[in-house]
Amino acid sequence: MEGAAEQVLEELAGARGPRSIELPGRGARLIALSLRAVPAAVSSTGSVRVLAPAVRTRGPAPQLPPRPTAGRPNVLVYLVDTLRADHVGVYGGGALTPHVDAFAAEATVFENAIAQAPWTKPAVASLLTGRGPLEHGVRLLEDRLPREAVTAAELLQAAGYQTAAFSTNWHIRRETGIDQGFGTFDFSPDEAASDQLNRRLFPWLDRQAKAPFFLYAHALDPHEPYTPPEDFRARHAPGVRAEAGTEADLKKADASRGKTRRRAMEELRPLYAAEVAFNDHSFGALLQALRAKGLYEDTLIVFLADHGEEFNEHGARGHAKNLYAETLDIPLIVKWPRQHTGRRVASIAQQIDVLPTLLQAAGVQGPPDLPGMDLAAVAASGEAVEAL
Repeated sequence: MEGAAEQVLEELAGARGPRSIELPGRGARLIALSLRAVPAAVSSTGSVRVLAPAVRTRGPAPQLPPRPTAGRPNVLVYLVDTLRADHVGVYGGGALTPHVDAFAAEATVFENAIAQAPWTKPAVASLLTGRGPLEHGVRLLEDRLPREAVTAAELLQAAGYQTAAFSTNWHIRRETGIDQGFGTFDFSPDEAASDQLNRRLFPWLDRQAKAPFFLYAHALDPHEPYTPPEDFRARHAPGVRAEAGTEADLKKADASRGKTRRRAMEELRPLYAAEVAFNDHSFGALLQALRAKGLYEDTLIVFLADHGEEFNEHGARGHAKNLYAETLDIPLIVKWPRQHTGRRVASIAQQIDVLPTLLQAAGVQGPPDLPGMDLAAVAASGEAVEAL
């Protein structure tokens, strides 16, 4: 990492075959590994080829004490599409998200959470499989999650969980393979607003009285076009042109340059903020519904985003164009069953950590080679690391 001390771990002369190298440090931390090839003679060249690299721990990570629940916990993963971390109150985003902030006050906030990709399809595939894009193979628009991939829904369904996904994003539908393991899969792009998402999934929640459930809810706002409801627009984007944020207007903004482009971004930012606030309102309604149905206390709730959004910070607008903080820094907040005390954790967390976390809480055995970590163990280690 920048500014950190460098350490030579091992020097290999003409080495071939499997090699094992001890890494420095203990606990959850981020380090940068680099390989350097030095030619044996001035006239020769040097190269390094590494096949199937892997990082493994020597033993089990520390665990948080189990929390008492009436059987296995329900699991809710609520993903907000295109939500950058710095627009959430507990991440320094001001007063846009009072419902998320109240939820975070009795949950665990991972301050340095990173998306596995800057756009939806590979990021959600990583979330549900616990593997990076190079492993699960979803990297391009035309890619489909392979049937041999093992998802959170498949693992939990095999353990007796009722599984359901409600999606509003075109990338998260049956044709992309994301439906693996979901007994109910609802894709309704024509009802994409987060309040409409609630209205679709509430009846399903009403039917979950016996078996524990795993619910994946994918909310689309604040994804473009930035067209929040009028009351939120009036509150957070007063004076902005009526046509600003529409698909036609976004095309003009993306083609603009100089002062015209800067003015366009100045209009789009408050519209985006208004959509963030609207989604927060809908998330609050979902939490209230869980309480009213008697489900809130015994449910593991994960609130996160797939990626963020750029507004010309590095010359582009939207996402899937770069790997800067505005598109990779995401909120990640976890509330374990019967957790009532808020906590902040500075350790690096990633989307691939969510699956091991769900499986550990549910008491379900997962693949032994998952690269992510149980976030309960990350929180228990208490070791802060340098943020990206």
